[in-house]
Amino acid sequence: MSRLPLELFARIAWTFVECYDWEALEYYCRTTTPSEPEPAGFLAEYVWCVFCAGFSAGVLSKRWGKIREAYLDFRLEGPVDRAKVLAAFGHVRKVDATLRVRHLIMSTGWSTFWGTYGRGPETLQWLPYLGPVLARHLARNLGWPVAKDDLHLRRLCSAYGFPDAQTLCEAVAEILDKPVGAADYALWRYCASLGTTQWSRPVPNE
Repeated sequence: MSRLPLELFARIAWTFVECYDWEALEYYCRTTTPSEPEPAGFLAEYVWCVFCAGFSAGVLSKRWGKIREAYLDFRLEGPVDRAKVLAAFGHVRKVDATLRVRHLIMSTGWSTFWGTYGRGPETLQWLPYLGPVLARHLARNLGWPVAKDDLHLRRLCSAYGFPDAQTLCEAVAEILDKPVGAADYALWRYCASLGTTQWSRPVPNE
């Protein structure tokens, strides 16, 4: 018995996601070197990553319009109504963490904030609610060539003998000739959509 070769699995995953979620793949293929984001764009990505933790991305997507509205489209001007945010997403600790970061950006100024926290996954971890996995998630979304070490990718690492998600996604990125972040998203999206049993079972040798 042997597993589906990684190259074949990677190409199947990429083709599947390209068919069903090509706009996201295009987003993650846009760059391999992060540039300084717009403040509102950063805040939107931060809120998304924090709210996504332990939560379905599909369900969050359905609420995202109301969340954006509650955060004033992530503009850094004027007060945000905390009660309105909680009505859109009722997790007190997550909401309060994101509002603290919004206040921090506004009080310190964007240049100071980005110069302090925007140097990579390690400094992003200094922000509220961001541990190592979420910091890498945010860094990937901002354009760094990193992979997030989530459950689906850990299972793939175990199946294919990789020590961590970063080395797995670097290998897949080389196979596909795509950015690491795009490889990460394709693998995650495919496994999140179809589950893990379809690749975790060995296939018969010919």
